[in-house]
Amino acid sequence: MDSPGFGLDDLAKYPFVQEAGDRVKALDVSLQDLEKPDFKAVVDRARERVEESFGKRNISSMNHQPDVEILSFPLSMALVKASGLDHLMRRYSLSEAKKVEGFLERESREVLKRIFDSILSFPVYDGGDRYKGLDYTVNVEDFLIRSVHFHTPEWKLINHVVSGGRVYLRKTDVVRLVREEIRDIIEKRLKNIGPIKLPEKLSIIVQEIIQETPPPVIMETIGAPSIGYPPCINHCVEILSKGENLHHMGRLFLATYMLKIGKNVDEVIDMYHNAPDWNPRVSRYQVEHLAGLRGGRTKYNSPSCKTLATNNLCFRDPKNCFGIRNPIQYGRRAKGKDKVTKSNQLKAKI
Repeated sequence: MDSPGFGLDDLAKYPFVQEAGDRVKALDVSLQDLEKPDFKAVVDRARERVEESFGKRNISSMNHQPDVEILSFPLSMALVKASGLDHLMRRYSLSEAKKVEGFLERESREVLKRIFDSILSFPVYDGGDRYKGLDYTVNVEDFLIRSVHFHTPEWKLINHVVSGGRVYLRKTDVVRLVREEIRDIIEKRLKNIGPIKLPEKLSIIVQEIIQETPPPVIMETIGAPSIGYPPCINHCVEILSKGENLHHMGRLFLATYMLKIGKNVDEVIDMYHNAPDWNPRVSRYQVEHLAGLRGGRTKYNSPSCKTLATNNLCFRDPKNCFGIRNPIQYGRRAKGKDKVTKSNQLKAKI
């Protein structure tokens, strides 16, 4: 029953591949069958996957028979979908992606290449012996498309070896580049699942999962209510409050703006704790770097309105945004401290 190129162990590790779906169909197990004692291990593992996603935020490696792993994946997806909790869908998708990332880091070159080429449409090449430790290369364009999800200096193209249109990388770097892509694949599949009618025992499990799942963290507004935030900042805050992913420029903008208006490092870090990939250690490093407490000790300025518009982060308020060049001016405008002159009106139109 093994699929060509993928053994059962491979399908258990990478249940999002088409061959794993074919295996599930071949086993011909219905939702009603899963209530039988013979499938208790499958149901228990599916529930474990879901609970670990919001508890540990990381799903444990498989310790069951391959078919238990393979069958528990679609069942765990069904449980998450039936919960109706959007923030659980995001947490679960990220946790499954992290688990896959761990497997890929230890994977053979052959399986790794097949998954990257056929599943992710991300060609990976042998790096040869030219640069020690840099065993893989990827096209510059593929690197740039995926590295935009990362927010630390080491992911800038300038900090990598580039030759002949390709970027030389370690295996761990190549794998990290696709985690967000795998998360996106799983989340999209969750959203595309239609209405589910679960048997009674599985419905009870869903209700218990709903009760156990922590509610989404709603971020409280920080700062003086009399000033208010510019709409671009409110947009960033709203995305994070929903537990959704805020892209690199949005995160940089939010941090630099908050630091500029006087928030301390800890207050800024707290604003990111509802992000799907939140890591307190990484967040602290990034914010301290922007605050000038690390690296070259350079304090970063908040991006200009022009830069924000280029990155689709401008949500102009005609009354208080007109004539300003940087969102920092928004608060002063609302307090009447930043008068609009004919000169900057003209510049704003330009």
